[in-house]
Amino acid sequence: MFYSVIILPLLVILLDSEVHAIDVMQVGTVPEKECFGTSYRFGYSGTRQDHYDSLRTRYEGCTVVRGNLELTIMDDPTVTYDLNFLRSIRIVTGYVLIGLTTVDVIPLVNLQMIRGDNLFRLMQRDYALAVVVTASVNQTTGLGQLLMPALREISRGQVVFTLNPLLCFVQTILWDVIIKQHASPVVYSGMPLEQNCEECDDACVVDGEKHCWGPGADNCQQVPSLTTCPNSCRNGCYQGSNQIRCCHSQCAGGCWGPQPKRLSAVQIF
Repeated sequence: MFYSVIILPLLVILLDSEVHAIDVMQVGTVPEKECFGTSYRFGYSGTRQDHYDSLRTRYEGCTVVRGNLELTIMDDPTVTYDLNFLRSIRIVTGYVLIGLTTVDVIPLVNLQMIRGDNLFRLMQRDYALAVVVTASVNQTTGLGQLLMPALREISRGQVVFTLNPLLCFVQTILWDVIIKQHASPVVYSGMPLEQNCEECDDACVVDGEKHCWGPGADNCQQVPSLTTCPNSCRNGCYQGSNQIRCCHSQCAGGCWGPQPKRLSAVQIF
């Protein structure tokens, strides 16, 4: 609708990727509710309302997305985009794509891990999280907040932000804490972010600087107290009573104690 100038160049440079089947375990005694993601990129069928209804039906109550979470083509002012159904999602095994949308808030408030088993190919790079073209042409409406305060690990791939002129707060995030395998974990390009944003809450201070995903103390970035662990701790570490201890073998994204129920996110194999 708004993107005739931008959408075709983007679609030309997108390549197909394979979706892998994953076995998902339980966290503690609570089973995950799995759902299957998509590989449509910027494609959809039916009307804009049909597309939104399909997203809601697919992800309502979902905690683990097998494959890719693609939140795209949400730009119709006649559709009411209530995205609270995304709040339950904890783990995405593929990539997360947010693009060609003018919604103001994406509430992935419980997302803890993006596995990156499949990556989104854009301009010769592979991304686990891609946020692209999220405002109307006149920039009066668009994505202002990407709420992911629980995110602790992106296991594979980088992050890209491009053409998000209204998006705030993500420039305060310590991406090297979330993505440890890249020297340059995040790419900003093409008017990527809003320049006049409000400050993070005072509760979000880490080493003298504020880091948050949105306004209020609930949206502070969760930075582990120990960001460097011994080589023997392959799944992260935590501060024990008198020494550094390794996280449980089922743990991914760090932990707060020795038991599986104290992990940030469960391993996905």
